[in-house]
Amino acid sequence: KKEKYTISHNAYKELKEVLKEAVKNKDKNFGNGRYVRKLFENIKMKQASRVISDNINEKKEVLKITSDDIIG
Repeated sequence: KKEKYTISHNAYKELKEVLKEAVKNKDKNFGNGRYVRKLFENIKMKQASRVISDNINEKKEVLKITSDDIIG
């Protein structure tokens, strides 16, 4: 299922670092797909909380992932 989120430049850089670190520290049980799915679900939950707490209602901003959603 394709989702229509956008990602800010800073969030993209943060996400790359998170993924690099995950690969660097992986063990024999590491599953790329599972890790990315869980990471994206976590990011979406943080993003939804931010949208609600900041009272964001502009569609473009509602679907934007920021660095706070990655590291927050």
